[in-house]
Amino acid sequence: MPDFPLVNRLCLLLAVGTAACGADPAPPSLSIIAQAPEMLTIGSDTEDDVTLRLGYEDEDGDVGGGVIFIVDCRDDSRVIEAPIPTVASAEVVENEQPLSGELIALVPDIPSVADDATPAALCNELDVVATEGELVMCARMQDSAGNESNGACSAPFTLITQE
Repeated sequence: MPDFPLVNRLCLLLAVGTAACGADPAPPSLSIIAQAPEMLTIGSDTEDDVTLRLGYEDEDGDVGGGVIFIVDCRDDSRVIEAPIPTVASAEVVENEQPLSGELIALVPDIPSVADDATPAALCNELDVVATEGELVMCARMQDSAGNESNGACSAPFTLITQE
């Protein structure tokens, strides 16, 4: 995925990860399990943050040390990239054991975007379009070996512009 300047901060919190004996290595898989809040007030510092709960599965245990990309579907320049913390023991990674778990992504201060902004490429690839008054966020992860996951997108958030 291209390297874009960060326009926002992203915090990743590790939730629960589990390891098990397993199959042949493959790219990680990603899903959005939950999101909050349902409505955002643009311009209100206390009401314009998004939290995404991401689920992942990784057949060879090397998702830690990789990267998560989160995009604002309204604007191709709003790509946030953050390192994925270590999520498995060295033994799990060395033995290429599968693991699954959750990451919490906090994307603070969602701004308004220009009317002529170009929609995000990942969202286009996934046939996701945010309509006026909505925000959709999509994510993709890359494990430490460079294997990219599928893309996963949120349900639309309702946007309210503070006057």
